[in-house]
This record gives sequence, C-alpha cells and structure tokens, in this order.
Amino acid sequence: MTDDDALQRLLGDIFDKDMDEFRDFLLEEEDVWKDLVLYLDKHDGWRFLETLLRAREIAAAAAKESNPKIITARGLLQHPLFES
Repeated sequence: MTDDDALQRLLGDIFDKDMDEFRDFLLEEEDVWKDLVLYLDKHDGWRFLETLLRAREIAAAAAKESNPKIITARGLLQHPLFES
C-alpha cells in the first residue's frame, strides 16, 4: 500500500469502498496503523480520506449537475483534520 492507485484498488476491490471495514481491518490486522486509525477517528479523518480517494467519482457526478459543488484544495485544508 504505497501509492494512491494501490490504496484505491484495495478499497475498491477488497472492501467495496466501505471505509468502516477498511478502518476495522487496519485496526485489527495491521498493528502498525493503530495510531493513525485513532488519529483519524478523533479528527473525522475517515470522511476526509474517503473524499480524497473518491475525488474522481465525486467530480464526475458533480459535472452532471446543473449547479455542481466543487471540492477545492482550500476547502479540504479547512477540514478539522488540519486544525489539530
């Protein structure tokens, strides 16, 4: 799991884009990720991570709307994850 494509494949193919299952896997099976899991839990980081990993899907869906909501880097930086 070293790049975003591998992470997206893992989430898509193994966990069917279910962040809760992915979180549980990391917490139970991969002890090295425990501190990160707890940090993401504390700072709503799972929603942030899901937004990043689904950015292409979100952008494609938004492009079909008459008044699309666009996710910007500035908007992402205002996420609670970066306030800590």
